[in-house]
Amino acid sequence: MTSSPGDTPAVQGWVALALGLGGVVVSVLVWRGTWRSWVGGPTGSAPLFVFPAGALLAFDYAATFVLPEGRTGSRIAAPLLLAAILVIVLGLWGPSWFGPRWYRERHARGTATPAADRQPAPAQNSEALARSARGPATPGRRRHAALLEPGLGAPEGIGEPDLVPGHLLLYPDEIVFCAEAADDAVRPGPTIRAIPAGSVATVEVTPTTRTRAPQVRFPTVAIHTVDGTTHRFECARARAVADDLVGLYGARRTPG
Repeated sequence: MTSSPGDTPAVQGWVALALGLGGVVVSVLVWRGTWRSWVGGPTGSAPLFVFPAGALLAFDYAATFVLPEGRTGSRIAAPLLLAAILVIVLGLWGPSWFGPRWYRERHARGTATPAADRQPAPAQNSEALARSARGPATPGRRRHAALLEPGLGAPEGIGEPDLVPGHLLLYPDEIVFCAEAADDAVRPGPTIRAIPAGSVATVEVTPTTRTRAPQVRFPTVAIHTVDGTTHRFECARARAVADDLVGLYGARRTPG
């Protein structure tokens, strides 16, 4: 079975729709602050508007080819194009009110400098310290996660209280959380948590425990240890992280 030339625009439209959805996901990660490693880098503030504008343009293209010809497609495509142009103009203009709250506050306090965000002091880089302490051993998995721990506060009074973005390093004998470099740069010291593999009893995936979060929240992976301690991490791929913990450490999965 062969496709006719008339099928090509429709296929392109569906591809554009998929790309637009991908752009929305990345935009959420950027604006939420889950992905902050770009701050202070050579891209400047581009991720704040390039991904949203790209998603809007992709949707505009999709509306042109997927929706029926005539008024339906044009009524949707035209506003999407105008919205994309507006986002790009705002991004290039860079008014003080443009951007997520955590980004605006970091700049207002002068903490989003290239040196602070890209190169925290060696004695303050959580992941570098965690890897160095374990010598030649390498983790079997490295998963994006955010530590949820009461009392941590927010770095220099900004950002999400008691939430530290970073990664879980899954070593054969230990689970290690280490903060990302951007968070290390605005805290007085590194943030590292180590959980011995033999102490892991059960793993549970539940809705986030945060109630004050103004933006998108991800499910929580709770690691319960044999001594009754619970470590909580907010993860975009919470079920995949839980599967790793069950498979690598033999933890028992409890329904959440």
